[in-house]
Amino acid sequence: MNQRVLKEGAIFIPPEEPAEAGKTEKFPEKKPEEVIFDKAIEAEILGKIGYLLELLEKKEKELEQQVSSVPEEDGKADLKTKLEFLKDKTGEIKAELEVLKKQIEETEEKPEPEIR
Repeated sequence: MNQRVLKEGAIFIPPEEPAEAGKTEKFPEKKPEEVIFDKAIEAEILGKIGYLLELLEKKEKELEQQVSSVPEEDGKADLKTKLEFLKDKTGEIKAELEVLKKQIEETEEKPEPEIR
């Protein structure tokens, strides 16, 4: 048989090379289309959230008018609880929208790593 006889303890795996300090990491390349579509998707989502907030604010105004027009106390109490719930949800959505806007601004401020 054709076999290569090697010494016992022979190493076949090359030794690890130490990482160079000056060597930079290579980041995956992003295509321009991906960047454009990412920004378009972000804008669409922000637009939908803004539209939702407008609808909630209109609904709040309608409920406030209904509360003032209802003469009975039981109906007013129900409408007031709905109004408070709606105001709480609107506040939460506004807060989350601000957080999203800040995150988007922060990612836009960070420069993309240069790929060479």
